[in-house]
Amino acid sequence: MKIHLCLVPLSIFIHFNKGCDEGLLFLGGEVEGGRIQEIHLLTKDGWCSNIDLPPLPSVLERPQAYFADYSQMSNPPPAEAAVVCGFHDSSPCIFAFPGEKEWSPMTGVPSFQRKNRETKDMDFDWPPAQFESTAMNPMMVKDTDNELIIMMNTNVIDSFTGGLMHNLPYSSVWSEKFPSEILLESEIGPYTKKNLTGSCFLKTPKGREFSKYDDEYLITGGRYQETAADMASRRTGSDSAVGRMSYHGAEEEGGCNYPGCGIPRWQSRVRPNMNEAREDHTCMGLLNAGKPSALVAGGLDFYWIYGNSGAASKSQFMTYNTLKSTELYNGTHWTFGPNLREPRTGAQMAEFCGDILVFGGKQMNGRYDWYADYILPEDSWSILEVDNVTIKYLDSVERLTYGFEGLFWSSAEFKLPQKMAHFALAKVHDASLLCKQANSLTDCSTEGLQPAGLCSNQFVRCTNGQAQVEFCEEGLVFNPATQACEQSVNVDTCN
Repeated sequence: MKIHLCLVPLSIFIHFNKGCDEGLLFLGGEVEGGRIQEIHLLTKDGWCSNIDLPPLPSVLERPQAYFADYSQMSNPPPAEAAVVCGFHDSSPCIFAFPGEKEWSPMTGVPSFQRKNRETKDMDFDWPPAQFESTAMNPMMVKDTDNELIIMMNTNVIDSFTGGLMHNLPYSSVWSEKFPSEILLESEIGPYTKKNLTGSCFLKTPKGREFSKYDDEYLITGGRYQETAADMASRRTGSDSAVGRMSYHGAEEEGGCNYPGCGIPRWQSRVRPNMNEAREDHTCMGLLNAGKPSALVAGGLDFYWIYGNSGAASKSQFMTYNTLKSTELYNGTHWTFGPNLREPRTGAQMAEFCGDILVFGGKQMNGRYDWYADYILPEDSWSILEVDNVTIKYLDSVERLTYGFEGLFWSSAEFKLPQKMAHFALAKVHDASLLCKQANSLTDCSTEGLQPAGLCSNQFVRCTNGQAQVEFCEEGLVFNPATQACEQSVNVDTCN
């Protein structure tokens, strides 16, 4: 994939290459009111009003998705499927073919597990539980050379370890992929470990000429945690370290000729750290001037410390700072790129119709303080909380643009259907496989408003035979019975 540099004119219409057949599939997400089950499809002509996939069965946590592309295979399967991972049940991954009414479960992936905290003598947990996700936190990249989807997932018991899995074309089974064990060091060094949950997983492409930086799998950022023996205090914060694995081989001390180095394995400190520590950022592999490169954008700079002041006083504080910086990796070092127009974390980045776009996300900033003091006469704890953390969800989209002064991020002339973060994003090589505009719902043979789905915040306004997709306000869905936007509990088709 190459960066497409062009001077983009602003317009009230979506501006894409009209010869482009691609689509971008958005699934699930997090909004101000919680997690959602929406499915959206972006095409070169705008948002599709009728997507030929079944409704998602439940909400997802940090989801990932892909849409199979068999167009370049010499002997392709008869149909291409959408795959979604990140559900909190016995089937964390599901798949469906266009036109099907239900999603089908996939096997071989670790399932969600609940943790039971030990009972404490105090009215609160101490020491505070370090963040360990009980979900699989999937992150996917495509290995086009071997027609595989490679998925990195965290261990559902311990977010500090992870593994690799792969999915073959036209298969409902995920299998372990060597090297399957991921355990990385953080930027801080000894006495810390790296939490993989907020990291970003990417694969660099092949360059015009072979180099050891081709086809590298990189895990960027995340979070470090102290593991010192002293239990009186702990520090946790965002991480800048980069983990590396290549099937060309591991990098050994003293160097070696590529290909044919050491046995492939995940390694720490063989690739430079990013300039800024970040987590919950977005990333992608790309070609820059014909060389394998990587781009990271936005994310969160987080810091947390807790400690004791004797046995009768305890405290902790957390700070959140959403980033707008971007960094470009060329194999040997990271350099800052142009800043995003808006800071954003939990966003998604993709190449679409020749453009590099960043979608949505949220801004999380401020400080949280917590204090506990033991009151001897009352034999109880006095708790004080000061929460100055603000969260703002985004629906804006930014495009990487080339102008007279070089690269910069410009505001795209369209927005997401709603303000959201932590959604799955999958590229569709042919949007017509999923976008079925001409049907009984949206053929506009009659005037008025028509639903765009069974339980959707989208609806279609038909005027003089022309369809225009519109959206309800955030948190509402379209009710065909009343021809108005309402709470989902009042819409029969949602229940």
